[in-house]
Amino acid sequence: MIAVYINYPRTRCSIHVNSSVEEKQRHDKKDQRILKINVFTISSYFEKFKKLEYRFEPSQEYNDMWLEVDFGDEAFEIAVAKYVLALIAERYPKMGNIPPEMH
Repeated sequence: MIAVYINYPRTRCSIHVNSSVEEKQRHDKKDQRILKINVFTISSYFEKFKKLEYRFEPSQEYNDMWLEVDFGDEAFEIAVAKYVLALIAERYPKMGNIPPEMH
C-alpha cells in the first residue's frame, strides 16, 4: 500500500511507500479528502478524474488530497498514482511538470 499526498496550489506530490494515509497524514484537517483506490474502486475513481470531478484551488477545502492506493504490488500502485497525476494535469497543467517525491 502507498499513501500519496497531492497539493495543487503548492504543486507538489509525495508518494509514501508501505504506508497508509493515517500513518503519514501530517494535519488532522477536518473533512480531509482521502480516496481509497483498490481493485473495487479503481474504475470509478479513474472515471471521476477523467470527468474532472475533483477540483483543486487555494482554499482549505480544496487545496489538497490524499490517495491510499492498495493493490499489493508497489510498482503498480506507483503507476496508478502517476496516472492519477496525469489525469489531474489535464485540468491543472502545472501538475504535469512535477515529479512525485518518493519517501
